[in-house]
Amino acid sequence: MINFLHTFTPNPILISLGPINIYWYGLFIVFGILVALALTLKLSEYYDLEKNKIIDIGFWVIIFGIAGARIYHVLLDLPYYLENPVNILKIWEGGLAIHGALILGGLTAWYLVRKYSLNFWKLAAVVAPGLALAQAIGRWGNYFN
Repeated sequence: MINFLHTFTPNPILISLGPINIYWYGLFIVFGILVALALTLKLSEYYDLEKNKIIDIGFWVIIFGIAGARIYHVLLDLPYYLENPVNILKIWEGGLAIHGALILGGLTAWYLVRKYSLNFWKLAAVVAPGLALAQAIGRWGNYFN
């Protein structure tokens, strides 16, 4: 019996626009982030959290989460990057680790929650479902990758 998944090898590139490639992985990561933010905003209504503060926190968590994902990946393969330091910046060639995104994104959220005088655990309760959903969506990007 032929297993369909073994006969189908997906192309990691969704679309090519000259020298620019749009990858399935990136599409799923961005989609996961947007779905997580939308779900978090919807849940924040039930917990009386200001949407503007959620958007501000979300913006910085996304930025620092991506940076953390890259830093974690670089640390995992440090000898290579010490020999090729310019490749640290080549994020488009791959190399993100969810652990780093969670660590630096979480620290960023913790800092901003204190800055805005919010309840960390209330925010965590609002963010957790979206974070889990974003992880599930992002895993589909790994399949195409």
